[in-house]
Amino acid sequence: MALSVAAGLEWHNRKPEEFIDQIVKSARIVNDFTLVDGVKSKVALPIYGATLSFGSDLCTFDPQSAAEIDEKEMSVSTFKWDFVNCKNVLESEYRSMMLRQGQLNEEVMDADFADWVFDYFAKLVGSKVLAEAGTQLIDAIENGADAASVNTDTISAIDESNILAALETGYKAMPADVLAAVYGDADRSFLPTIYLGTAAFQAYQLAIADKYTQTPEGIIRGEIPTYLGMPVVHFASLPANTVIMTPPRNLVMLTDDFADTTAIQNEYEARVNSLYVWGQFKLGFDFKNPAHIVYLKTA
Repeated sequence: MALSVAAGLEWHNRKPEEFIDQIVKSARIVNDFTLVDGVKSKVALPIYGATLSFGSDLCTFDPQSAAEIDEKEMSVSTFKWDFVNCKNVLESEYRSMMLRQGQLNEEVMDADFADWVFDYFAKLVGSKVLAEAGTQLIDAIENGADAASVNTDTISAIDESNILAALETGYKAMPADVLAAVYGDADRSFLPTIYLGTAAFQAYQLAIADKYTQTPEGIIRGEIPTYLGMPVVHFASLPANTVIMTPPRNLVMLTDDFADTTAIQNEYEARVNSLYVWGQFKLGFDFKNPAHIVYLKTA
């Protein structure tokens, strides 16, 4: 049976264009990425750089400054899914339960179910988007065209006993302009964030808690301080034994249409009492400046 996008039911009190926005917000870490919208396949992002200096003689036109623009190509991939809740499932599972609770109108029951499906799909897709963010970002760092320019260092397998030593290794590998932001001497938008996977973040919590022997209240409340002035953030989809240190503005999320009203559609076919849900969208993850990334991994 051919499904018609035009036949899609409205999402009642929801707007379809909220879907991509909702899946991004449900994957909290993705909010740190700079959004580049309108990417249909590939896009070349301009990366700016400059060397600025003042001439020594104000009376002589002696330009000593230079600026340049490099382009970095980034791309998106297509993600799609479909789901059908057939008559048997609707009647034996969802509708039977709602009928026992006194709801007798099939249209009302299925409208409620459509709202629930929207929320459920948003959460499921959000977890997939987070996984893709980690996978694609690591691939770009390790195998991208500018991977050789990333500040990469080798660390031991991360645990509670050595996580702070690993972060110290990364701190020492930071470029001068990023360190200047840490010290408050320069543009604070360059302030790096430390991104840790689940096991590494747990190790960091335990290591810091051990340092808080004189302040048990901090441990009880679960407060996790910054590391040398840099925020420490949980990035669930990072591989084990890896650490990324970079300003959040350096991370990029690309999409073809952030407000795509057809990113998710549904259709209820009365002939077979079945609810169909399907969707498609494009996403990509990358970074701008390799010199502003410190990447720690095991050998």
